[in-house]
Amino acid sequence: GAVNASLQITNVQTSQAGTYQVRIRSPFGRAVLSQDAQLCVLHEDDVHILSANMLANRSVCRVLICGPAATNAVLQSSTDLKAWTVLTNFTFRSDNLYEYFDSDAVANSKRFYTVAPPFPIRITDHPKDQAVMLGASVQFAATGEGTLPFTYQWRYNGSDIPGAVNASLQITNVKASQAGTYQVRIKNPFGRAVLSQDAQLCVLHDDDVHILSANMLTNRSVCRVLICGPVGQSFYLQASTDLKNWTVLTQFTFASNLYEYLDGDAAKYPGRSYKVTLPTLTVGKLTTLTPGQFQLDVNAQSGLRAAILMSTDLNAWLPLSTNIISNGQIMFTDPEAGKPPYRFYQPSLVP
Repeated sequence: GAVNASLQITNVQTSQAGTYQVRIRSPFGRAVLSQDAQLCVLHEDDVHILSANMLANRSVCRVLICGPAATNAVLQSSTDLKAWTVLTNFTFRSDNLYEYFDSDAVANSKRFYTVAPPFPIRITDHPKDQAVMLGASVQFAATGEGTLPFTYQWRYNGSDIPGAVNASLQITNVKASQAGTYQVRIKNPFGRAVLSQDAQLCVLHDDDVHILSANMLTNRSVCRVLICGPVGQSFYLQASTDLKNWTVLTQFTFASNLYEYLDGDAAKYPGRSYKVTLPTLTVGKLTTLTPGQFQLDVNAQSGLRAAILMSTDLNAWLPLSTNIISNGQIMFTDPEAGKPPYRFYQPSLVP
């Protein structure tokens, strides 16, 4: 009965989805078949790939997809059904259809397609804490995954930085006033914006030392203490619960301008304060072992380096040698000992 120039289907059912065509003939020639027409019957938020066919020139594959008008989706392809590549993000037309022309299909013996909803953004690489000298340059960067395109907005101490809308933030000729907290907000058209973790910027001047942050980690069992200071310098990190009595947690030397300490005892206390101090050295007795060889008793942590300074008048001091403190003692040799005038010695901690 479908013998008219048009085919009208009312109350369409899922079972009626499929391929339609028309055969047209006249009394004066053979019948001619039309090209196929696909009917997609949608139910709520269904999305279907109706067809994926090479065009007549065999250089392009036409992928026809149906889904709810004005909704967003992602078309992906694969050659092995394991690794998938995003071809495009798209929005369904008002006729509930979208077509994509894949010019790379001819380069593969097999090509599979799938459609997925847009992926929300997930930040995979957060900006890193950094410490630089005054006047230097610094760059923050972040990487996200999800459905493109991404837009970026960098923030400083909780406020947007005008014009800072790239995937990285470059700061040149850094000023002390630019020290603080940086983060980036990333968003795509298909979901909410995502904020990165905070990144601290420490701007150093000469031998400055700063505790940048002391924050409990997500499991609330460890406090991460972040400190910035000059490379090669040694310090003590101390903790207190009353700001009167201080306990040395560790002695450390800056290998870079940043040092972090994970305090596993912080959760035991309702409050925990931290400070950084220079290692101290108290001088004890000087013992002569053999002519020109000495042992100096000191009150300092083993492993620290101390320079032995020599003077003949207690005013001008000259470096004699650099030694490692071991078991509260410094061993050193002065070949000129015993010769007039008098010679005096004192130790000084060095990096």
